Amino acid sequence: MVLAVQISNRTHPLHGALAPLLTDPLIHAGVRIVERLFAIVQTGDRDAFQLASELTTILQPVRAGEMARIGPKELRERYGVEPKQVPDFIALRGDPSDKLPGATGVGPKGAAGLLRRYGTLDEVLAQGRFKEQADKLRLYRRIATMDKSAPLPFLQDQTPSWAKASALAKDWELNRLAERLDALAYSKRG
Repeated sequence: MVLAVQISNRTHPLHGALAPLLTDPLIHAGVRIVERLFAIVQTGDRDAFQLASELTTILQPVRAGEMARIGPKELRERYGVEPKQVPDFIALRGDPSDKLPGATGVGPKGAAGLLRRYGTLDEVLAQGRFKEQADKLRLYRRIATMDKSAPLPFLQDQTPSWAKASALAKDWELNRLAERLDALAYSKRG
């Protein structure tokens, strides 16, 4: 899966520069690099919700051409958890896209309730809950946790190719974005 971290041209002098495309294991490291800037991460993977902050917004596809903006407030409203609790939430609730079954009999509301009550998966387990599944739940949490220390290759500064970005947006059925990128490509030619 290919995901993009974009640096907002309103908050940084890298005006117009596109950040590198990052694969899933590198997203957190990429956001860490731009953590003092505004970052947008586009992905359908809920694991990335742990990156939501005042400076990092997750764009999640919901319908053809529509995106939901997920920040800490939206995460609390949608799931009842804080960004730092997302790996614990996924471990308890499960994640079909990563083939993580979660704790037996626990869905999203149950996982959120346990985390509101105990704060962390470790505290849930310390209360004697899920004794038979404890090791698996810790493994699921580890799988769902983004790696802050993932190495990133050095990439040279580059000029954005608005036409290629527009074609990619069209492939993803993000038609309004494709139109805006086409306009940028045209304005740079003329």
